[in-house]
Amino acid sequence: MKSEIKSFRDLIVWQKSSNLATLIYGITNDFPKSEMYGLTSQMRRAVVSVSSNIAEGFKRNSRKEKVQFYTMAYGSLSELESQIDISKNLHYLLESQYQTIIEAINEASRLLDGIIRATNRTHNDRFFSPAISVLLAVAISVFYIQYSIFPTAPAGAVSSVRLFFIPENSEVVAGDIIKSDIWVDTQGNTINAVDISVSYDSMVELLSAEKNDSILNLWVEEPSFSDTTRRAKFTGGRTGGFEGRGIIGQLYWRNENAGGKATLGFDESSVVLLNDGLGTPAELERRQSDYNILAKGEGLLNLSSASHPDENKWYNQPFVRLSWPTIEGAIYSYLVTRDPAQLPDDTLDEPVGNIKLSDLTDGVYYFKLKQKKLGEEGWSSVVSRQIKIDKTPPEFIEAKISRDSELVQNKYFASFAANDKASIARYEIIEGDSAPEPILQPPFILKNQDRSVAVTIRAVDAAGNYKDIIIPALTWWQRPSIILYVKIGLIVGLALIAAVIIIVIIRRKKSI
Repeated sequence: MKSEIKSFRDLIVWQKSSNLATLIYGITNDFPKSEMYGLTSQMRRAVVSVSSNIAEGFKRNSRKEKVQFYTMAYGSLSELESQIDISKNLHYLLESQYQTIIEAINEASRLLDGIIRATNRTHNDRFFSPAISVLLAVAISVFYIQYSIFPTAPAGAVSSVRLFFIPENSEVVAGDIIKSDIWVDTQGNTINAVDISVSYDSMVELLSAEKNDSILNLWVEEPSFSDTTRRAKFTGGRTGGFEGRGIIGQLYWRNENAGGKATLGFDESSVVLLNDGLGTPAELERRQSDYNILAKGEGLLNLSSASHPDENKWYNQPFVRLSWPTIEGAIYSYLVTRDPAQLPDDTLDEPVGNIKLSDLTDGVYYFKLKQKKLGEEGWSSVVSRQIKIDKTPPEFIEAKISRDSELVQNKYFASFAANDKASIARYEIIEGDSAPEPILQPPFILKNQDRSVAVTIRAVDAAGNYKDIIIPALTWWQRPSIILYVKIGLIVGLALIAAVIIIVIIRRKKSI
């Protein structure tokens, strides 16, 4: 059962606009420094204004005020769209980035248009908005079930949608835990749902199926696997659709026996739906991957990182240190790329064995390396290492302390939201000199309801960066306890004055 919409965070339009803000902040990180106080600043202000006005409108009581703030959010979206066009013309954006942002803006615009029309149609916002959300949820569920369980014949795809693994057809070391990313390349199509079954043979000891960094944001069920059927399942959707290349999920596996070959593939039952309004199944190109299992120390380069030892973890280090054992007379070719499918060329690169990468901006990188031994014609297999960098603290969208007679028994509570390049790991609340108290999500009911101490709201990201917002204590005459004492004093004072007046009147009547 869908719970009642109690907060602006429950609004899909706010969630989409918040995601759009995260997207804009990440992309503008790569803008020229000269635009720090120009386009970068203007686009960030515009996109934050969207979610802020939606939140403000939700809290307003009158229909007119709600529509006013929602309309202001609509205007900020239009402002952002104009700035996106300028950025593209200045070649600050790739075509794929431009299309992703425009799709997100169009989706937020449609949702905003819908909530404005819904608000205008009724005075009873608290009843009508949840009703609309329930109907939309039911419609989406029926649509998905109809076309994922009972797929129709393929029709009208521009080209096939490709499913593949990274790394693809490579060599791995026996006993190591291997991460195989499941990728999709829509090749000009736009998709909105997948129901993918990954098969794995007896050489694979599957450890887990994950959805880290996935393009999907609606999951029918969590990724799962069965060693009985030797299948892993990934079933979910993407609101607004997706075009381009992106990760669906990951498989973590290993094999203890050297000398064999492990195979990952996609079942013929796998389905990817086009975002064409009809749920048409796309024509699929399914590419399997074969992994040769090598003994430790055999053939495959041993690439490691002292600064970023865990490939799946975000780090805030300002540099990356990579090393590998070298062979006398051998040459090496390597590159650093954001594209997981890109490979190094056949030219010699230096230095070798121990290198330091600096000045990398926030994001996910791949270091690719191959070796050519003296006297040999061919190059070795390419080894790859994922590097996740996040040096930027989270950005608060909202951080405030409120009290509402209709919420949490009229107690003071903290509400907050922040965005980050990687992800928000946790929030913490510090009241006065108390120890930080970790919390998963707002709201947080304050323990000091008299507001006599400052409150620090802290957002901590996955790389350990954090940002504090300090909200000062109330002045003594604003504190609830003082106000209560004043009210009691006034009541007692008025009662005494009334008693004195009554006594005076009685005495005068007796004297008459």
